[in-house]
Amino acid sequence: MNSKPSVGNRLVSMLLDHIVTVMAGMLVAMPIMFSGMGDLLKVSHEQTDMSGTASTTAYAVMFIFALYFFKDSIGGRSAAKRGTKLQVVDNTTGEVASPIKCVIRNIFCLIWPLEILVTFFSPSRRIGDFVASTKVVNYEPTEEKPKLNWAKIAIAALLSIGIAAAFNVGVMAMMPTIGSSKQAFVESSYNETVSTTLQQLYTDSLGGALTADVKFYDSIEASNLKYVSVIFNLEQNYIDDSKSFKSLNKVTKRLLWSIVPEDSVAGQFKYVYTHSGGMQMRTISITPKKE
Repeated sequence: MNSKPSVGNRLVSMLLDHIVTVMAGMLVAMPIMFSGMGDLLKVSHEQTDMSGTASTTAYAVMFIFALYFFKDSIGGRSAAKRGTKLQVVDNTTGEVASPIKCVIRNIFCLIWPLEILVTFFSPSRRIGDFVASTKVVNYEPTEEKPKLNWAKIAIAALLSIGIAAAFNVGVMAMMPTIGSSKQAFVESSYNETVSTTLQQLYTDSLGGALTADVKFYDSIEASNLKYVSVIFNLEQNYIDDSKSFKSLNKVTKRLLWSIVPEDSVAGQFKYVYTHSGGMQMRTISITPKKE
């Protein structure tokens, strides 16, 4: 007979399951997230695109959820359950729960506060167990090890990824849309004369506060707009002082518009302050004034 676990052991197992799964997921997810965020920290004329970073982060979070759904699918025992000597079994037969049943029960971890509450009263079966017809018991090792069905385990892995992807799409749909800030400017339309003139204007007007690196293009694909990218290397940290930064940004825009009409140009300003402790950067999108 399978013996029921204590409430304490089940709660410890659930906590460890959460910690181990999230940590394992983050080991894989963090490089993905940092690779996407790295573009935001480059001091170059490359365009900042928050939609790409949001998408990368969403995929990383999806991986963590997929791992959470799948965690018990190999032998009915996650890493935490192996440590606390527990196992997920079929509620009817007492045999090791199938990988797919383990995935189904773990979907309900999405409502973990309610699942924890249920565990206080029913340590062997939380809501997910009732739905999947499974239960958690104290692990009783036997000399005869059940053979793993790798085909079913593979199906459970795919199912976990599919459910996590569907959940991720639903969450992203409810969030505010983050549009791409990238402008498809025409490389061959680079205007060296305007670039040099605008750069010199910034030097003459704000030479004591910053140095400017300007790239100006006469054409953006499928648009009648021009494109500008300016990197401002600041002599002082205006970024942390919101009032000073707002004033500086207002001046730099006004100088741009003294060269080209406000309703004819799009692009970005990157403000960079380098100090002994590192670097700070803030990117401002330039959008044409609508009449």
